[in-house]
Amino acid sequence: MKNIDQVKSRIHKLLNMTKSENENEAKIALVQAQKLAMTYQLDLEDAIEEPKEDEFDQKNAFDWEREPVIWKHVVHILQGYYNVTVIYFPKYRGKRVSFIGRKSAIENAEVVSNYLLRTFDQLWKNYKTENNLSNRDKYSYLSGLERGVKDKLRESRTDTVKERAKELTGAVSEEKLIEKYNLALKREDEKRDDFLSSLYPRLGKSSNRSSNFGFSSNVASDGFQAGRNINIGGKVAGYLG
Repeated sequence: MKNIDQVKSRIHKLLNMTKSENENEAKIALVQAQKLAMTYQLDLEDAIEEPKEDEFDQKNAFDWEREPVIWKHVVHILQGYYNVTVIYFPKYRGKRVSFIGRKSAIENAEVVSNYLLRTFDQLWKNYKTENNLSNRDKYSYLSGLERGVKDKLRESRTDTVKERAKELTGAVSEEKLIEKYNLALKREDEKRDDFLSSLYPRLGKSSNRSSNFGFSSNVASDGFQAGRNINIGGKVAGYLG
């Protein structure tokens, strides 16, 4: 009997061949992959290789005397979609912001966070000027931006799974892929939490409370549309549903 890992590797190669422009070759590869999976009692999605993992790390990202109002909206996006945990260290003046995660995820989060800080700030300034608003509407607009970006990222990752399912038509269902990715991401969250606990065993969790006082749904709606138009790029994580 072949080693199961070797079988999975072979099935993975066959599934990649199903992307061939040669229709006959793609069909043959799919049939062979299905036969192998049936022989060794495997699900085809079990043979889909996940990216190789790099090491967990911690990196200081920002040192602020005063935290920007925009930051809490950016942090929600980072922790929900970019596989990092954000922690804070008090300083004599201000605070230090640190990222915990895989080295590649931290690098990605650094780029995304700087881009979003600049973009959110500029979008709000332009919107405020164009509509003759005061800073009272800033929270509404930023909340809308955050929701818009999240909505686009959620749509993007779902489309990615759908495209992958189309490539493997008849081999792996979209539901199975979603289940597989969600399980992998949940395990990744647990590993990152374990790493964080090993560094700071007594670290507590803080909650971000926001007030809806003076919240404008119209301003938030405009922010949502603007957020949907932001093109971030970069690798996106997060649960699918």
